[in-house]
Amino acid sequence: LVAEAACRGAHVNDNQAAYFKVMENTGSIDECKQSCREEAACQGIEFAGTHCEVWVRPEGIEAVKPLSNSKCLKYSAGTVPSTTATTESTTATTMTTTESTTTTTVLTMASTTESVTTTE
Repeated sequence: LVAEAACRGAHVNDNQAAYFKVMENTGSIDECKQSCREEAACQGIEFAGTHCEVWVRPEGIEAVKPLSNSKCLKYSAGTVPSTTATTESTTATTMTTTESTTTTTVLTMASTTESVTTTE
């Protein structure tokens, strides 16, 4: 299992600068997630300390490379029915960390509570 990893493109050595935007002096992983939410083309984030990369590669993040103190989170948006009686819906967003080909951790970005689901 890879507990700490950096985001990559098509393979573990695919890390072209055009794939991401660096957000300088990001104070927390939550701030990095917010930068992703604000970027229409965001596919996910890589976060390490105060270094935040918002990944905008159209094909998304397809690989990760083990790297200490780094987190690679994939972004996906889904629709969740609203609590009102109308046909409106609200958008829920999730960040997914792929730790290996068999384990996925899902972090819900829509609330202040982090929901973690692990499947094996």
